[in-house]
Amino acid sequence: MNLSDKHINPQLLGKIKQISHAYDIPALVKGIENRDRNSIAQAITLVESNRAEDQEASIELLSSLQIKKQGFRIIITGAPGVGKSTFVSALARKVINEGSSMAILATDPTSQITGGSILGDKTRMGEILSSDQIFVRPSASSNHLGGATKNSLEKIDILHAAGFDYIVLETVGVGQSEFSTYKLSD
Repeated sequence: MNLSDKHINPQLLGKIKQISHAYDIPALVKGIENRDRNSIAQAITLVESNRAEDQEASIELLSSLQIKKQGFRIIITGAPGVGKSTFVSALARKVINEGSSMAILATDPTSQITGGSILGDKTRMGEILSSDQIFVRPSASSNHLGGATKNSLEKIDILHAAGFDYIVLETVGVGQSEFSTYKLSD
């Protein structure tokens, strides 16, 4: 059975494969420096991509970024359903009240059908999403062990270049494999 047999909409899958992704790296860098949400999101999508041409572009992007300020990195981990997203939302409200900024990378389990996020922690953070001081990006773990995604460090670099005061990485629910995230935190 191939992927198109499993996909919820095989006709859409064919169209997705035909889409060309052309990235304007200097424009993305400028957008990141100006903390433009669309530019940050596109840059993260670029570094998450497995396409060879996108990997080359992501190397160019990452080498072009100027990290002016390094935000404090925090890892939030715990058992599934323990309240990680609720805690992160409360922390974000405190950051907003203090006039600081926060970027949140929420790691979700991976759909075996689409390869995307299953739970979408972002949906549980609704009240903070309207703040310009907060950026939330859910990402599928892509079955990468260690609690984060394989590109977490690159995403953190993008968020440092955007100048966020705090960068929070919320791990997928813990089991026995969350051993790599301690290297990413302060």
